[in-house]
Amino acid sequence: MRLRGLSHDPDVLRRSKFGVFVTLVEASLCPMPGALALARYFDAIATNESVARVKPHPDLFLHVAARMGVVVAECVVLEDAEKGVLAAHAAGMKVIAVPTPHTRGNDFSKATRVVSSLAEVTLPLLDSLG
Repeated sequence: MRLRGLSHDPDVLRRSKFGVFVTLVEASLCPMPGALALARYFDAIATNESVARVKPHPDLFLHVAARMGVVVAECVVLEDAEKGVLAAHAAGMKVIAVPTPHTRGNDFSKATRVVSSLAEVTLPLLDSLG
């Protein structure tokens, strides 16, 4: 704190910010359109706590593929942000980017396909990815 000339402790501010963030998320969190219909297709779920390095590193996606015993080249990742697209691409997986109003300005050039809604993610689309 003194080294940076700050009048407030950054750790205290970080904890306070996290509390506000959690409150806002709990009050307004809702799934993307089409997300509830896809939930039944997931056999494994992992979080940032599952791996040492998070996106844009591929560790999370590689962890899930290993846990499921699948070949990474046969995986398809649905992502809404650039870091996730970069991570899935680095893992050697196909990526369908589904931008949100908050991520539309991200660089999705590494995505295999970009769609405007999860409702566009259909079995024919998945089959077309090879």
